[in-house]
This record gives sequence, C-alpha cells and structure tokens, in this order.
Amino acid sequence: MKNLIIKFFPALTPDNAYIFLLGMFWALVLLIVLLILAGIFWLILRRSKSVSGITLNTEHGTLFVAASAVSDLIYSLDDHFPDLEISNVRLIRDEKDFAVQVKVYYAANGQSMLSLTEDFQTQAIERLKAAFGIENVSRIDLIVPKCHF
Repeated sequence: MKNLIIKFFPALTPDNAYIFLLGMFWALVLLIVLLILAGIFWLILRRSKSVSGITLNTEHGTLFVAASAVSDLIYSLDDHFPDLEISNVRLIRDEKDFAVQVKVYYAANGQSMLSLTEDFQTQAIERLKAAFGIENVSRIDLIVPKCHF
C-alpha cells in the first residue's frame, strides 16, 4: 500500500507515507462522523407535525379524541359534498392549536371550489365542536392534488 501511495505522490518517502495514511484515515473517520451528525440533525428538523389526537380537559379528568376519530368525522362530510372526494385526513399541531389537513379530489360539476371550501370548513368545524367539543382546531386546510372533469 505504501508503494502505491508513493507512486501517486512522489514527494512522499517511505518514512512519512505512514503518517500520510494515518492522516487520511482520520480524515475519513471525521467525514463519516460529520455525515452521521448531519443525518441526525436533518431527521430532527424534518420531524412530522402530525399528532395522534387531542386531549381535552374535563371537570373530573381528561378526554382524549384520537386522530382517527377526527378523521372519521371529516370523512362523514363526504356525503354532503358530492363534488368533493376526500382521500386523506391528517391532524397536525399548529403553533398553539391544531389544524386538520384534508386532501380532496374536486369534480368540477357545479359549485366553484372556493364556495365549496368555505362550506366544507364551516361544517367541519361545527361538527367537531358538536360531536367532541373540540374548539381548538384553528383551521381546516383543503389540498386539491387532482381535479376530475
């Protein structure tokens, strides 16, 4: 190995080739450690804002409403809006409150998407308040990835 390094770097002698290889080894170790630390840092920053549910304080304890219960309630709005097809619902933490992200497919048959959005958001917030007493959902975000014409 020393002979190969000496061929590529003619300024090296057999005496200092070992020191050169040792420096290369430690530089490689340092590079691997830095890549691992950067990966951990990236995972921490990329952490999802999704939550498993909402905890509400009651007079004698707490009430935990799971994200799947919120999702099922939002899916029940599918019958009231024939122009929208709900494909995915996520409950996320929004600064102090919670937000619901709803991915819908829009079938442009009648109403405009803006009026449907207003009606959908209003009904969703009203149902969350009526069914579970959830008042700390600050917004309902509708995401339209595709449109069916």
